[in-house]
Amino acid sequence: GDHHTYLLAKKTVKLAKVRNVELVNAKFQDALPELLDGCKQLDFVFIDGHHNKVATLAYFELCLKKSHSETIFVFDDINWTDEMKEAWEDIKANSSITVTIDLYSMGIAFLKEGIEKQHHVLNF
Repeated sequence: GDHHTYLLAKKTVKLAKVRNVELVNAKFQDALPELLDGCKQLDFVFIDGHHNKVATLAYFELCLKKSHSETIFVFDDINWTDEMKEAWEDIKANSSITVTIDLYSMGIAFLKEGIEKQHHVLNF
């Protein structure tokens, strides 16, 4: 939703000569459902915005429908507020998630099938 960030991203993508990126400057709740309708599957999902529990979990659930065993989810600001901490706990507890890594400022969640559920915290 931030126009300046969008312009910076647009410039960066152009400089990098990347062709498989679509930039969308909109609110998650407005753009995500339509964008997901156009996707067969998601391999990598980075959720950074609308930092509250209900919204974060809603976006996670929407993206989870297009995920597979190799999908990687990254969530920014997992310890930013109590709500985001709660959202991260719910994500970790989700039956589809097998491995998580807590990097304090962000969390990484894996859906790799056949792995016993594991949660790691890296303190650095």
